[in-house]
Amino acid sequence: MDIQDIKLKVEGISSLTDARYCAGMGVQKLGISFDAEGNPSLDLNAFLAVKGWIEGVTWTGKYLGSSILIFKELVQKFEISEWVISESLFYNLDLSELDGLDFCLYFENSKDLNKTNLRGLKGVEIVLGGSLLPENFLDEMGKINIDEVFLSGIPDAETIIRIHRSYPEIGFSLYSGEEERPGWMDLSNLQEVLERLEEI
Repeated sequence: MDIQDIKLKVEGISSLTDARYCAGMGVQKLGISFDAEGNPSLDLNAFLAVKGWIEGVTWTGKYLGSSILIFKELVQKFEISEWVISESLFYNLDLSELDGLDFCLYFENSKDLNKTNLRGLKGVEIVLGGSLLPENFLDEMGKINIDEVFLSGIPDAETIIRIHRSYPEIGFSLYSGEEERPGWMDLSNLQEVLERLEEI
């Protein structure tokens, strides 16, 4: 199995090193994460420099805060066209003012899918938080009309492979690493997963 056959996104990119590593390993989407105040995992100047070095990937932003003002400033500054956002932000946005952007909605629990109006969304990102899909997960997925489903919180490469073999349309969202000191990320967990995927 080719790792590039699996839909992979790595969020929390913080340097050229991890961006190049992920792109070299076949990851298709690289994401910048923002906290509630809009502080990025990679500052704007560094992002623009990194973006110039990396080709063949889609850049995404992840903002789970609820401030429309902060979000619009991030969109304008970073010029990222694909965003993962919170439900609270999504319901307060006027999508007609944000033409050309694609949105994925972030869910802590797949059960919330049935309570949400997903019209206008490109996809969803759902925290799996374990090695098993919820019992009614596929039923819920069958009821929604969106292009992309990404799972996050996957514990290991074997779980990714197992889910991918049954449901190749589902993607997986991984996190770049933990910051050991300012500007330095520990990528060991991410490397372990990606290199294991490459071996299988």
